[in-house]
Amino acid sequence: MRSAADVVGREMASENELERRRDELQRIVYGSSGEPPAAVVDELAEVQRALAGRAGGEHSGRAVDSGRAASNSSDGSPDGSVGESSPDPARARSVDDSRARPEVAEARSDRRRARRFSGLAVAVAALLLLAGGWAVLTPVRAVLSPPGGLGIFERAQSAEEQELAEEVVVGVRLNEVERSGLRAVGTAVGHEFWVLRRNERVCMLSRREFFFDWVSTCVSLEAFREHGLERRIPADEIRGGARPPDVQRGDVVIVSWGPGSVGVDWRVEPVARRYGTAEYHRPVPREHLLQ
Repeated sequence: MRSAADVVGREMASENELERRRDELQRIVYGSSGEPPAAVVDELAEVQRALAGRAGGEHSGRAVDSGRAASNSSDGSPDGSVGESSPDPARARSVDDSRARPEVAEARSDRRRARRFSGLAVAVAALLLLAGGWAVLTPVRAVLSPPGGLGIFERAQSAEEQELAEEVVVGVRLNEVERSGLRAVGTAVGHEFWVLRRNERVCMLSRREFFFDWVSTCVSLEAFREHGLERRIPADEIRGGARPPDVQRGDVVIVSWGPGSVGVDWRVEPVARRYGTAEYHRPVPREHLLQ
């Protein structure tokens, strides 16, 4: 037969296990940044109810013992006092539940606030990433897809253009206002090409590399949008190292820059297509440039 001391010791050990389990569950529920599993929340409520039930049982036992002692003393005591009645266990459990539910509700409220904060943080991070990506991609896109046609005049002159424009200004006799409108559009068959917008007209300026004479072709903006600009260069004016292999004597290379062009393009017009006639494009005298 177990002694009363053994029973009491086992009950205390069981109660200590419940308390330790309660502490572990509370750390999971209240210390987790995300939403804890529902099973953990339910187990915490059960452990709290069990501990509360034990506390209520002890209180009830003490009340019953006190009542019995009071009853016994009233039977034999001269003052005839009556002991207190024991509390209802069902009522004790309901009180326990009412104490446990606010804690669970508070844990769930904390999880909801944490989820809202996490969602807001993710949204802000996404916006910052999008803004940073746009800021990085804008100059990259400008480099990979530079403006073409008349859009070339919407960008600022590059450092290289500012440095080389001096030769164009001197050779074509431009003023400072016109200088700012110069844009380089590349080289082809040993010639360098620039474009210039002058009010309602656009011009293509070209010269043979390392030479001084410039050739100018100007058209209205409307004509440029329809046909673009071009210069016809006879094969004999192209030095050997810059002449394409398929260009023969008597052919003409047509260099063009149009509404959708980023740089100059060129094509060959064979001599046979022109019925053997020679078509040489002579440089324009300086006094007739840009007129």
